[in-house]
Amino acid sequence: MITFQDVTKVYPNGVEGLKDINLHIGEGEFVSIIGLSGAGKSTLLRSINRLNDISSGEILIEGDSITVANSKKLRKMRRKIGMIFQGFNLVGTSTVQTNVIVGRLAYYPTFKSILGLFTKPDYELVNDALERVNLLEKLHTRADQLSGGQQQRVAIARALVQQPTIMLADEPVASLDPITTDRIMKDLKRISVDLKLTIVTSLHSVDLAREYSTRIIGLSGGKVVFDGTPAEATDKKLGEIYGEEYLKLSQGEAEE
Repeated sequence: MITFQDVTKVYPNGVEGLKDINLHIGEGEFVSIIGLSGAGKSTLLRSINRLNDISSGEILIEGDSITVANSKKLRKMRRKIGMIFQGFNLVGTSTVQTNVIVGRLAYYPTFKSILGLFTKPDYELVNDALERVNLLEKLHTRADQLSGGQQQRVAIARALVQQPTIMLADEPVASLDPITTDRIMKDLKRISVDLKLTIVTSLHSVDLAREYSTRIIGLSGGKVVFDGTPAEATDKKLGEIYGEEYLKLSQGEAEE
């Protein structure tokens, strides 16, 4: 599904965001990327759909290089890569239905997108996506009248109507309370299983990564320092990602 081949990202100020990344992420995997702030989590995630261009190497999506894709090819490839942001990116004054159907724009020429010429099957996809996140009853509610958790579920539905094979989620629960966070993560896990979606998410919470992922990738200084199952993500291994302070903290909590 997703293959990184010797991927490096160097920013204009000389900082290396990613260093010699070699990874393969398969169909249906639920992958959590963890690490300290500035470790390269968002850089890696956003390079998958080329929101961030890489400096060298190549990224393949289902065997096709997104790295060298021209604008027409890139648009087509991005159709199959849904994206969920921390900040929801909804139009507050528009209804839930209007916000979700925006996910269909990639399938239409510019003039149709401007005129909003959507079909009955498009609206059926909207209903199905909202049902999957338990928000169908909010179809005609304005987005700014929803709670933060509900808005994030609308954002998930918007990504789903693209009918993606890959879903990227950049810190999708960072601004949510613990109960809402759990609901959102359960939604993503259920969707991954039901639709056989490959999900790649960046997370700050080790506990969430352990609970919901099938695979955890740990970054430090732009390098992959851990790649394994949640069971393999021991405190000792996580100490390599977060440093000695993590080990001291986890040992202190265990003693308590």
